[in-house]
Amino acid sequence: MKPHPLRPAALAAPLLPVLLAALSLPAAAQTPTAGSRNPVAQDLRFEGVWARPGSVTLIKQFPKHLVLQGKDEASVWSARCVLGGGKAVCRGHGFTITGYDFAYESVVTLEDGGLRDVWRAVFPDAQDLTGNDLLRAVPLPAFEPSRKTP
Repeated sequence: MKPHPLRPAALAAPLLPVLLAALSLPAAAQTPTAGSRNPVAQDLRFEGVWARPGSVTLIKQFPKHLVLQGKDEASVWSARCVLGGGKAVCRGHGFTITGYDFAYESVVTLEDGGLRDVWRAVFPDAQDLTGNDLLRAVPLPAFEPSRKTP
């Protein structure tokens, strides 16, 4: 079988501002208070925007789960992850720019101030791609709510 034609494309640039704006909450705004819906103190070390050249991953962290979305030159993917033991085990799906869909599996851990993502993409024809990426946190501007409090 021929390998899937994953051609690099300039997809990262148009979506990067959207991803950066999506999680632009300062740490104080993300920390739950006694009156919040989730009064349990959360460790939000996984939450944020993580990137390496040509790839960006957006993570929203919940007490026991992560939701992530990512993209690179050749594909986009999303997954839900279960947190436990200092890591997150993720399952999801994605699409390549050439129209192929794939199942996505990943184990995410924190390492040396970055995010280690050991992943696998499985295509319907049983072909798979694997990777082991170290992503770095992307600093975000402070969030200014557009809605005024009553």
